[in-house]
Amino acid sequence: MILVSGVWLASGGSASGDGPPGRPPHTRVIVAWGNGTVGAGTAHPRRVPSDWQRLRGQFVEGALQVSLPGGGTWSYRLQPDGTLAATQTWHGEVSHATMTRALE
Repeated sequence: MILVSGVWLASGGSASGDGPPGRPPHTRVIVAWGNGTVGAGTAHPRRVPSDWQRLRGQFVEGALQVSLPGGGTWSYRLQPDGTLAATQTWHGEVSHATMTRALE
């Protein structure tokens, strides 16, 4: 499981701008993960311990782009229905997901 937490603030109070008003179009993103197993159904399962990391992100054309160690990227774009369209690019492979807000 990967948890991404934060507040999406855009210029003018809308949810589609390039970052908070009066601030540079970059941010820090905190990503937390763990307590899982990779390859559980294989001969060599591996435990993934809990951990977290701060990464640098920037707002580009209304999307939050995060650079990953090792050269990959994550991109998040807020949708009109309040979900986030997420795209991961890693070693030439592209994955897509739709993220929804968890109930508090």
